[in-house]
Amino acid sequence: MERMVTVRRTLVAVTVALLVALLVAPVARPAPLTGSTWCTNKDSLALIAGSSGTGYLTTGYNSPDGTYSPTAYGWWRWVTKRAANAWGTLSFNYSHVGATTADFLPNGRWLSTTGAVADLGQNQPDLVVISLGTNEYLTQVDPAVFEGNLRRLVQDIHAASPRTAILLAVQWTSHLPNPTYVWEQYKQKIQSVAVSEMAAMVDLRQYLIPASDPDWARFYH
Repeated sequence: MERMVTVRRTLVAVTVALLVALLVAPVARPAPLTGSTWCTNKDSLALIAGSSGTGYLTTGYNSPDGTYSPTAYGWWRWVTKRAANAWGTLSFNYSHVGATTADFLPNGRWLSTTGAVADLGQNQPDLVVISLGTNEYLTQVDPAVFEGNLRRLVQDIHAASPRTAILLAVQWTSHLPNPTYVWEQYKQKIQSVAVSEMAAMVDLRQYLIPASDPDWARFYH
């Protein structure tokens, strides 16, 4: 019972944090966002992420191909349910288990990820949330390579849907023993892209337990 309460509190904290971000969309420096329709329109939003955006490892996850499944405790389901109830918002989810930023570029590994930008161009959502970098960290991709890929992805989205605002989310601190590159380096690259590409950024780490916590699985459950 105590674990369930902790889980619910963690999930509510993340949901509230992201909803606040969606409402306020804080930028990394004072500047107008490229794409600002979310401030006046909340008709649709989209998510680009790795496993954290799919519902993976949460109770009821049953996607056969590693894509999104709307599970009871998946944070995206909670966010989109509340957005739909409040504003009638439609949602699109292009997340994939194990995805890196490169997977959303033309030479990515899955059709659902490589086709995300083109689909965004068709759907023209008011806001896209991008939560990437964890799988680059876990596989120790050079942060400079990650930055270049993230910058290209943001630019591709802007080109495909100029009206769309972009929010870059920094998620939990993943656990990797003795890494060459630390997670903070990836966070700094996310912030750099947010500043140069006039995107918004929110750092969710204050609301999430680190993966080094013995009970790290509650991030998912």
